Amino acid sequence: MARKKVKTLEENEFNRAVGARIRHFRWKRRLTQAQLARSGDTSDAQLGYYESGEARCTLFRIVKFARRLGVRIDELVPSQK
Repeated sequence: MARKKVKTLEENEFNRAVGARIRHFRWKRRLTQAQLARSGDTSDAQLGYYESGEARCTLFRIVKFARRLGVRIDELVPSQK
């Protein structure tokens, strides 16, 4: 039986930070979740999980979202301290 991977606090914080940045730029561009989700080849429900930090957004999708939002990738990904 496969064991479910437990997320660390640092991973949760990272996921929440990426999600908050995606949501910020989506709102700034006045896009719906459905509109942005289409550009990332995902569903609006899944985008909601990304924005809330409940799911990890892959680099592939971060790149697609950054292109659609007109921002650099580093504007969506928090820097390490």
